[in-house]
Parts: sequence; structure tokens; C-alpha cells
Amino acid sequence: MDDDLTLADVVDSAIGRWQRMRSESARQVADRDFRTWLFETLPEQAASAGPYDPRDHAFIVYETVTALYRAGDIADSFLLLRWYGVHYAHHPDPELGARVIDMLTDLCAYTGQADAAGNAAAAGVLRDVVDAVRGPVDVRVERALCRALAIHAHLRGDHLSAGKNLSSKREEQAALWTEIFRRYRHNADPELRGRAAQGLYNTALVSLQEGDEKAAREKFDELLKSFGRDRGGNPDVDEWLSRAEHAGAVLDGFAVGEPELNLDYLRKQRHWDRRRRRRGFGLPWLLAGAPRNHMAKLVRAAREKHLSSVGQVRSWLCSGEPFVLLLRNFGLAEESGISSTLASVLEDPDDPQGDYVQTIVYRDCGPALAELELAVPMITVASTKAGELELSSAFGQFVPKTALYLPDATWFETVATLIPLATQIIVWAAELTPALAQEIACLEEHGRTADTLIIVDEPPSTIQKAFLPRSGNEVLTTNHPALAAFPNVVDAREFKNLGVADSPPLQQLLNALEAARAVPIEQRIERIRAHLT
Repeated sequence: MDDDLTLADVVDSAIGRWQRMRSESARQVADRDFRTWLFETLPEQAASAGPYDPRDHAFIVYETVTALYRAGDIADSFLLLRWYGVHYAHHPDPELGARVIDMLTDLCAYTGQADAAGNAAAAGVLRDVVDAVRGPVDVRVERALCRALAIHAHLRGDHLSAGKNLSSKREEQAALWTEIFRRYRHNADPELRGRAAQGLYNTALVSLQEGDEKAAREKFDELLKSFGRDRGGNPDVDEWLSRAEHAGAVLDGFAVGEPELNLDYLRKQRHWDRRRRRRGFGLPWLLAGAPRNHMAKLVRAAREKHLSSVGQVRSWLCSGEPFVLLLRNFGLAEESGISSTLASVLEDPDDPQGDYVQTIVYRDCGPALAELELAVPMITVASTKAGELELSSAFGQFVPKTALYLPDATWFETVATLIPLATQIIVWAAELTPALAQEIACLEEHGRTADTLIIVDEPPSTIQKAFLPRSGNEVLTTNHPALAAFPNVVDAREFKNLGVADSPPLQQLLNALEAARAVPIEQRIERIRAHLT
């Protein structure tokens, strides 16, 4: 190598060579030839020219990958990363091979958080590198491969909520954790046995998130039986044994039953759809929206959302994962009702039973809360005022992805249990309703005022009140006496056009969650168990 060349020069030269090869021949042929040159020809030439250290080559290739990524050439950066991992996983120096796999894994963990496409690409690289290694390898390489598999599973879990087919995505994640368990359960290496225990534990958590408590309990029991003899001799295994024992206490101490759904709006909507069909098809029918009532489908979706949300909360409690509890006035973003006189006249003056009405309100803090929910574990209670069971955000309103559809008779019992368990609490309200008054009193009783962010929004508009008459609740303000004990009270309008990164109150909340994650897991588990027993 020319002494005058810098690392950037070498990287640029390699990328330029690849581009020229593609311009001179078919892409597939050029890629094959460039791979041969980079991983075979170049090292041979360097070795013949004088002292050669393969670590220099590994570093240059890594820098080339990151240069492509920074330049926005995402596809080629992942392609080169895949070649890089497969090549060095077989390197005769196991220390270098393990180091390269670890570097590659760290890069995939970072780039896989960018978006769904990056997540899939990073996971694909990790999968290919693991699959490329056949037969026994040095334990250092095996540890690196096991870590790559674990990061692969975590990456797929990060994007569980993106898109549809949630069940199939959870099956994929469970399969990865199961693979780790089966691959290393009989390995004598302490670190790999700890990974195997982690794999079985996380498989149990996925079962919980799917609402299958029976399967989760069976896996926790299997963990205790499979790794019980390691107790006291392997700190990595000891942690997962303690978590599995704690999980049994959580499942016994925190349970939420079947959902309760308010179907008044959907029944009225179905009435109108049937009435329009009886009047005949044609332009009026189309202008009315055509038959669109899918009550049975929505009920199934709401039930699945409820059971999944229950499983999510229980998995957070089992694993000691810090989470946010969102308490709110129902109807802030979406509200529905039936038998409104004004709406009935507007729709059909001949219908004495009244109409169904749905209002959507775009709130200033809605986008920030939606972004926050994607970044941290967050649970709320589903709104009983949402006409179509709070399942769609088609109009741009904030709709929580994880929510409990609680019965009217027992909702507060569940909320009162969650208040001392949550790491941080957000109260989003415009009116001092009786339900909110109960929640405020509970927060004060448990000493959670300093851990609570209160967002005060604007009360319902005159138009909303005209279509949906309501009982007179006291309007909240940031200096309302009921909020005097809470140090963190902000006006919702302060969040307008701001993301989480631009909001000091939400950044403070994220910092508190990070501080909670830094607490040793034993202390987190003990705190949770103390509140549940």
C-alpha cells in the first residue's frame, strides 16, 4: 500500500472499482468478480508485497461498508456486509473471526432500527452469517454467532407492530429464540448455556404476548427443570432462573379477564346500513358510504388487541421491563354516540330513533404520543367512546396500539394495580371527570406525582357538544387546584409540530425510563413482586 494513501482513499478506490466493474459487465458477474478480488486477490497481493496483517483488511472492509451506508447506498452496504461476515466466520484466526462477527452484529443492531426495510435487511445478514458456519467451531466464534442470533431475534421483535400479520411475526421471533435454546442447551460453555436459558425464557414471553398463558407457564417450568442444576455455578443462568420464578408470581398476581366492548355505535351503524339497503342501491346508497358495518370483524379484532395487550403488560412485568401507563379522558381524539337529535335531523328527519355520530379531533400532542408509543412500552385503557372500538387511525387521530378493553365494573381495580407498577405515567385530559378524579387520588396515594406527566388539552368544542351532548364536567387548566400536587403539568399546545426529540417533558420521561433500565434486574423484579403480593 502506498504510504501516502489515507484510509478514505483506499475505501473510495474500492468502491470506485466495484462501480467500474458493474459498468463493464453484468451486475451479477461484476459482484462475483469484485467479491473475489476483495476477499481473495487483494489479501494475496498485500501478503506478497510485505508484512500483512489480516486485521487491517478486516478493518478496511468494515470501513467500506459504513462508507456505503453513510452515502445512502443501503443495498450495497448490506450486500458487502453479508460477504464480510461469511468470509471471516471461516477465518483460521478464531479471535479475528469472532471480532468481525461482533462488529457486524453491532452494525446490524444499529442499522436495523432505521425502518422496516433496514430491519429486514440487517436480520437477513445475521441469518446468512449464522447459516454459513457448518460444523464445530472455536467457542469464541460460537459465542459471537449466538449473539448474532440473539440480536436477530431482538431486531424482529422491534418491528412486531409494523404492518400486518402480527401473529406470523411473533412466530418468527419465537422460532429464533427456540433455535438458540435448542442449539446451546447441552453446551458446556457457561456463556452459551446462559444464552440457551435466555432463549427459552424469551420464547415464554412471546407465548404470553400471544395470550397463551398455558404455553408460557410450561416454558418457564421447563427452564427451571433444564437449568436448575446450574444454580449457583453460572451467574448468566442464575439470572434467567430468577426471572422464571418471578414470572410465575406475576402470572398469579396480575390477570385481566375478557374484554368488555361498547357496541351501541356499531349496532346503530348496522341499523342504518340495513335500512339503506332496503331502500335500494344506486347513487344515494353510494353517497351514504355503502354498507360498511363489520361489527363481527371489529369485535374479533378488539378482542385480539385486548388479549395481546394483556400479554404485553404481563411480559413487561415478568421481565422487569420499564413501561409507561397512559391515563386519559375518553373522547379526546375520537368520540361517538347515538340518539343525537341534531344529527338525526341532519341525516333523516323521519327516523325517530336518532342517528349514530362520530367525531374525530386532531390534537396537538397526538403525533408526539404516537411517536412515543413506538419508542417505549406503553399501555392504556381503550376508549369506550370510540365508535368503531378504537381500531383505526385512518383520519390521523392518535389511536393507541396497546390498550385494555376493561369492564365498567372493574376498570379502576386494574388501573389502580398498574399505577404503582408503571415506571412513568402520562395523564392526558381536558376535563376533571369522576374517573380522572379517582385516578388522580390513586396517583397521590401511591406517591407517583413526581413520576407523572400531565398534559392538559382543550375541552370539547361547541360543535362537538352540539352533536354529542354531555354532562358538565369541570374544565381543567394547567393551574387547576386538583393538579397542585403534580410538578410536571404542561399545556398540550406546547407539543404542536414537535416530535419526541424536540419535547423536553418527553425527553425527561425517556431519561427516567433509561434510569429505570439501569437498575439491576433483581431490584426491579423485587419491586414488582412487592406490589403484586
